[in-house]
Amino acid sequence: MMAFGRNRFAGQRRAKARYVKGVMNANEARYAARLDDDGLTYAFEAITLTLAPRTTLTCDFAVVTKDGYFELHEVKGGKKNGKYHVEPDAWLKLKMAAAKFPWIRILVVWWHKDRGWQQQEVGAHGADEQHTLDTED
Repeated sequence: MMAFGRNRFAGQRRAKARYVKGVMNANEARYAARLDDDGLTYAFEAITLTLAPRTTLTCDFAVVTKDGYFELHEVKGGKKNGKYHVEPDAWLKLKMAAAKFPWIRILVVWWHKDRGWQQQEVGAHGADEQHTLDTED
């Protein structure tokens, strides 16, 4: 018999979505369609950065902008409050990459149902800025 006030699910982990290397999830496919519509050149999971021994980061998209600049885009799931969800270890890797490779612009992008695609540049230090991307979706 279970005592009142105890969580019978305490200590159990929730199932995570299964990751398959080289295969886009629905959100990534939607963002790839946006990149196609914008006429940008990109590659999916094409570049892996080595941050430390046995610590790497593979961003979802390597993108060349219309101005010819190189960027890495990481697609995350949006939340109802307009922000995005990212695990602490993933955020740490993004910040480490921004510090180690300051010449590479790293962006987190996510879909918000009312505002469309949102983006936030990842900076090595200080506050990171959030912007809305122009979109018709």
